[in-house]
Amino acid sequence: MDRTRTSRTDRRKSARISRWQTIIAIVLVVCGWIVAAVFVRLALDWSDSQPYEGQTTEQRYLIIAAIGIGIGLSSTVGAGLWWWTMRRLGRRR
Repeated sequence: MDRTRTSRTDRRKSARISRWQTIIAIVLVVCGWIVAAVFVRLALDWSDSQPYEGQTTEQRYLIIAAIGIGIGLSSTVGAGLWWWTMRRLGRRR
């Protein structure tokens, strides 16, 4: 068997990089949900400045909430895919 062994410093360096990748991914997720919350807040402020029209206004609220959830979920999935890809690339080295 011809396996290349990594030195202790190489493993520590890899662990440090992995930690930073994880921290960056978490920051991306949090920032994505903050952007979603800001969007929802601004959209609801705009919606409240419009005249109340019953069913139409309620549907507008639901659409705003769905878009906000979509923004948050897409940032979570994007950060997860980025983290997963970086980990896979890091292992190949």
